[in-house]
Amino acid sequence: MDMIYMTTGRIELGVLANFTLDLDVADSMDFEIKASASGIVLEKGYFWYIPDTEYGGRIDDRKIDSANNTITYTGRTWRGILNSYIVEPSTGEAYLVVSGSLANITADRLAVAGVTALFHAGDGETTLDSFQFDRYTTLYKGLMKAAAAAGQSIGISWTNGFVVISYHTIRDFSDELEYSQDSGMEFTLAERSAQANHLICLGSGELEERMVVHLYRQVDGSTGAAKAFFGLDEITETLDYPSAESTEELTKSGTKRMDELAKSKEFSIYVDDLGLLIGDIVSARDRITDTTMKGAVENIIVKIRDGRASQEYAIGGADGT
Repeated sequence: MDMIYMTTGRIELGVLANFTLDLDVADSMDFEIKASASGIVLEKGYFWYIPDTEYGGRIDDRKIDSANNTITYTGRTWRGILNSYIVEPSTGEAYLVVSGSLANITADRLAVAGVTALFHAGDGETTLDSFQFDRYTTLYKGLMKAAAAAGQSIGISWTNGFVVISYHTIRDFSDELEYSQDSGMEFTLAERSAQANHLICLGSGELEERMVVHLYRQVDGSTGAAKAFFGLDEITETLDYPSAESTEELTKSGTKRMDELAKSKEFSIYVDDLGLLIGDIVSARDRITDTTMKGAVENIIVKIRDGRASQEYAIGGADGT
């Protein structure tokens, strides 16, 4: 895979040779490039990309190791740069509410963030009648949530000198493909049963006047007001949300947290490339424990060694048995 490096003004200078790359697409959204200090030296603020992928970003820092004659560059991926900006509600409004096509919503938010010199919104006709951004969410998380509301996910590509943000319908491969030992793939499957099933949500107020809401995980995995686990099976956690001004707001945030805690299975696949995108849904089975799961691709870890790329697909938010 060729890595094209560019100036701060995104003028292409050449192809970086003899490098290693570790890149996190959608979690920490950062990268580390290691190369020889005797070769081409890149400057902070330089950009890079790999053609026909979404892999690329901006170099924020560098470190020279004279003992090993290497230089290490670190920085944010394209998604990481988007994650560096905050979506604020309009003055006097509690939330920012938008409507229209995802493309136009994206273009408006990029303009407000002041990043249209680098990012462009792709074409698309998918519309939202009304979408409410979370208060002070990041631009990346806000756009991802807006896409999810329309059953879509974000795609990113380097096209004609710009980072283009497009949207694609989430693909469900769970009925067509099942990844297991039979596939000859390396994978890990982790089950987490020790998750909180009782959440005490603490809102505004002080001491005995503080707003308190109790939420409970139900046997079917949903969240409710009735206690379902007792004794040694009960695991309690608190949610501190002092800015919540109503029980409805506090309950909404608490339910979101309970949904996060409900992710009891995680599955990672280690392969050269499956062509999966963030948001795609797949199924998996571990033959040893006869455990099955279904979930969405939440992250992709990319490694390049000796010019060869490998991907780790992290599937989370899974259900199964």
